[in-house]
Amino acid sequence: MLELMLVIALVAMLAGMVWPNLPGRLTGKQLIHSASRLNSVLQICRSSAMIQAKRYRCVWDANTNQMIVQIEREPLESPGEFTDLKAHWARSSPLIGKVKCIDVRIKGWSIQQEKLDSSGPAPGQLSSEQLELQFVPLVFGPDGTCDPAIIILEDQRGKRKVLELNRLTGQATVRDPLPDELDQIEEE
Repeated sequence: MLELMLVIALVAMLAGMVWPNLPGRLTGKQLIHSASRLNSVLQICRSSAMIQAKRYRCVWDANTNQMIVQIEREPLESPGEFTDLKAHWARSSPLIGKVKCIDVRIKGWSIQQEKLDSSGPAPGQLSSEQLELQFVPLVFGPDGTCDPAIIILEDQRGKRKVLELNRLTGQATVRDPLPDELDQIEEE
């Protein structure tokens, strides 16, 4: 009986040491899993754009922190008119838990520059409706190309992951943020 009580006491002490670390590990996994899921959705957008020979656009709604996938249904009759995609993969959120998108920017250009630049619209010809969304929309072309973008995700602990889109291939890579990217975000 004494041996059984000692074993129970040891198990209780080990559980007491492990329990405080458990929530932090789960939060860290949410960030990695969210980045992976977002990467998958972006690759589906790219593939669908190539298969259907239509442009797809991913727009972040800053209020709900959700990505909206849109398709240019009639590129010849009404170019630039996108409608929300109704497919299941496009409606479900790739972000898990308290992971949020804190920045989307086209390399070498940001939406803040568009607001300040009075000489005319920047790449992508953003409308006033798109400017209100706060983040730059990402467009995937029928040839598999996309805007060369950086998407920065952050969890509740302040840890960050970056998805970087290659302009020519449309492929996304997940990586840790570089120091200069962190500095740019903190300045804004």
